[in-house]
Amino acid sequence: MKAILIKYLSATDTKSVRLKACAEGVKAITVPRANYDLSLESDALLLADMAAQKWFGDLIVVDGFGTLPDGNFVATLMKIPELKIPPPLGEDVPVFTSEDVPVFIGNKMI
Repeated sequence: MKAILIKYLSATDTKSVRLKACAEGVKAITVPRANYDLSLESDALLLADMAAQKWFGDLIVVDGFGTLPDGNFVATLMKIPELKIPPPLGEDVPVFTSEDVPVFIGNKMI
């Protein structure tokens, strides 16, 4: 299981409040907190989702999210299972086409 740690970086004399996403084996992403209409937790969750997509691709999604005792956030990730296509139908299974299905207009079959 992979996890993303999101750290809160307080403002300095030259920089605004920032959030930093870190995970093992990838380069950290730091972004300014741009939307103060959302809660800090919502901003952190959005960053975790964006970082998961960038680092690990479309088949990885945020599965769990929470706040650590130190005030930072953590997101756990889950791999989306790939869809398995069933094997082709055998000869013993009837296959119907649109020509085999009767079409009715009102009470009349055409």
